[in-house]
Amino acid sequence: IYSMYTRAENLAKDLKNEELDSMWRDTHSRAATTAVYYAKSLQGLWIKLAQFMSARSDVLPDEWIHALSVLQDAIPARPISEIKQTIKEEWHVDHWSELLSHLNETPLAAASIAQVHTAVIRANGQKIALKVQHRGVADLIRQDLDNAAYLLDCIAEERPDLDFRSILNEWCFETRSELDFIKEAQSTEEVGGYLAQ
Repeated sequence: IYSMYTRAENLAKDLKNEELDSMWRDTHSRAATTAVYYAKSLQGLWIKLAQFMSARSDVLPDEWIHALSVLQDAIPARPISEIKQTIKEEWHVDHWSELLSHLNETPLAAASIAQVHTAVIRANGQKIALKVQHRGVADLIRQDLDNAAYLLDCIAEERPDLDFRSILNEWCFETRSELDFIKEAQSTEEVGGYLAQ
């Protein structure tokens, strides 16, 4: 992507206004399409970052916003076998059915960090929405955050006019906190308490 823009900058020196506008639109479109391809391939943090950036029309051109917006609802669900294995391991049980009398195999929603299934608690029959973090995603996202920061440091050093580190920093704290489902549950209960008053 960086090389696409470097090449475009070199070409821009010899183009007139109309040709220049067309060349930049084409470059933005090709670069954004490439970014979407790699975000889908790498998943996790890169999908989250693309989703975040799709809402940043103050930073990115329209071609990028349009291309990235397809990732808002394009997260495939993980296999139910993976979800059941995660439940088993996280709750230290031999089988997920020790905790749940029912687990809907079709998720209500799937996202870059987790997916949500309806379920029924075996002990009391309560219907719940069960959010299950994707296996290994926390470690992967932490590593990807470090990698993204490194990449942006390199780009900013080479090209100070392309210093997007403040945007990444704005977003990194929130992304790390999204990995803590216990804190999220506590916050949800707190908000529920306020709404009940």
